[in-house]
Amino acid sequence: VGGIDLEVRTKVARDLGWQPLRELLEEIHDGDPTLRGQWPFQYAGLEPLDKRHKDWELRYAVAYQVNVAAAKPKVNDSASALQPAAR
Repeated sequence: VGGIDLEVRTKVARDLGWQPLRELLEEIHDGDPTLRGQWPFQYAGLEPLDKRHKDWELRYAVAYQVNVAAAKPKVNDSASALQPAAR
């Protein structure tokens, strides 16, 4: 996953129980210097990796291991209201 706001990506990864793949995490994050050069003044800019964040691995990873059981959407009553009516 790339090109997503880091706050949003971190929240989604945490909520869905994704585990960051740590192999080459820093090298991948820093792999495209054109993205780093745009930060913080352009939308496409990439925040420098900051290990002071308590969840830095989850925040900066671009590859995750997905727990299939945790990734299944939870069904609730309001979800059925969004389903199209049977014809």
